[in-house]
Amino acid sequence: MNEQGSLIIFAKSPVIGQVKTRLIPDIGQYQATAIYKELLTTTLATAVESKISDIQLWVHGDIQHQYFLNLKNRERFKFYKQTGKNLGQRMLNAITCVLDKYPYVVLIGSDCPELLSSDIHKAMTLLDKGKDLVLGPAKDGGYYLIGLRKHTPELFIGINWGAADVLDETVLRANELELDTGFLSKRNDVDLFCDLQAYYSLKSQEPAS
Repeated sequence: MNEQGSLIIFAKSPVIGQVKTRLIPDIGQYQATAIYKELLTTTLATAVESKISDIQLWVHGDIQHQYFLNLKNRERFKFYKQTGKNLGQRMLNAITCVLDKYPYVVLIGSDCPELLSSDIHKAMTLLDKGKDLVLGPAKDGGYYLIGLRKHTPELFIGINWGAADVLDETVLRANELELDTGFLSKRNDVDLFCDLQAYYSLKSQEPAS
């Protein structure tokens, strides 16, 4: 058993027409795919910046897609293929696999450009100090990060992942299980066109590097 935790990044193969589908009516499938690649690249850079020793990239779809083969800092990641019929099963399977080898795990998605490396470190620290569960609330009612110390399938089975109450349902179940839960700052995901507009508005305010 390793002494430190592992970081899982959930990603999709960036196939045109199959990613960021809720953006397609507004910007088209090619631009939606480009946006997804941008978000994923940003997430991976944040993960590398965190300097977590074990970073695992779990891919839904073609793990041999050219994007992954060309990935900068490819050597920093361990690649795995997601398994399961829905998002909850895929998350549970990945987390279960990692918790067999690590004392705790943090899982993030690839569509929260506001995620900071300090968010990852805070989640790891809270778990290291004994929190059972850490959640990073998303403003759309879901979460952009989940961290766990032990197998807790109840948090993933029977959740309506497309609903606006995913976070509330997860917290309710955590309370029923008497889990000691920590929370991070609330952040924006990019799923809808209004999210994309907010993201670019915020990005335009950043100082030039």
